[in-house]
Amino acid sequence: MSMKIFLFAALLVGSLGGLRAQESQESDWQRRFEGQIGNGLGITLLLSASVQEDGVSTYDGSYYYHKTGVPISLSQVSSDDEGAVRLRENEAFNGSETFTGEWKVKLKGQVIAGTWSSPDGKKQLPIELKESYPAGSVKVVTTALKAVNTLRKNTRNQGREIEVRYVQLASESKAAKAINRVLRQDAHNVPTGGEGDAQGEKVPENPSENDILKALTQAAQNTAEVSDDDEFTYVFSAMDEQKVVMNDHGYLTIEYLTWAYEGGAHGNSSKSYRCFDLETGEEVMLLDLIKPGYDKHWAGAAANLLREQRGLKAKDPLTEAGLFEDRLELNETWYLTPGGIGFSYDPYEIGPYAMGYVEFVLPWKDILADVKPDTRVFQFASPIAARAK
Repeated sequence: MSMKIFLFAALLVGSLGGLRAQESQESDWQRRFEGQIGNGLGITLLLSASVQEDGVSTYDGSYYYHKTGVPISLSQVSSDDEGAVRLRENEAFNGSETFTGEWKVKLKGQVIAGTWSSPDGKKQLPIELKESYPAGSVKVVTTALKAVNTLRKNTRNQGREIEVRYVQLASESKAAKAINRVLRQDAHNVPTGGEGDAQGEKVPENPSENDILKALTQAAQNTAEVSDDDEFTYVFSAMDEQKVVMNDHGYLTIEYLTWAYEGGAHGNSSKSYRCFDLETGEEVMLLDLIKPGYDKHWAGAAANLLREQRGLKAKDPLTEAGLFEDRLELNETWYLTPGGIGFSYDPYEIGPYAMGYVEFVLPWKDILADVKPDTRVFQFASPIAARAK
């Protein structure tokens, strides 16, 4: 376990504050595991570890059963002194806490072992997984960079704190290099908005880690004057994280989670996605995979799926599920999974902030007829759809 390295910029702002850029060498990581739950229930797990400032790692991710391919979210609940981590499936807070299952596992090297339990604890199944990257998948490396510039005024801090976590493929193939360049460009664009830096320099076409750290550092310098009114004194915080949500069948789907606090009661967040072809290095668009004219059919299927998720009847209005209106239109925030096409709606987009993200995956059994038959997606989706019918 290596220690974090702190890079101190030459500029100091005020006598009680300063600017520092921090590069996390204690690697955050994202890894792929395969194995089973119980007796022969094959699964694939995508697990992420984030190293906190106290040096403790926290975990989250998703897994899917090979039979269905639909991701099931996992979020950490707790860990103990013996290294066991508790993770909950599909954890939600819709008036009361709900979840569909709980993991209690230990990670030792490339192996994860432990127990799956039902929410009431009455049913338990063994979990056995091993890190695995078969053909059509790729190992990735995560880099975390952070720049902080704060000043103390009266009883509060004011300034900026900007962080990026980005992914790189651990491969020297031409396709991997093309994908890595895009992912670094996206990381560089977090502090610059893709419009160059504070000194007017253009965004590099192939930014390095040092270029990204430099952009973060310069953006953190743009701190407003310190307010004399504590009510308007806060630290502007921004974070952008790239996370792997599919790493199979020759496709890599990256989720971009962006969060920012600009004063007020709470921060705001949003999600976006890119899907890459691991064979060509090119970004995949939805219409590369799907025939035109899918919108209305999919919107109806999505509305029915949301009703089902929230225990409503087929004709119940979507407002009873928490949406602003009794209708659902597909947005452009789509993502490819092994089990279908997912869509994600940000807080406030179709429901209140307290509702959080509204997300669902339309399974292949419902949409396979809309998939172009000459694509690799159709090839791996067809047997999954057949098993589900």
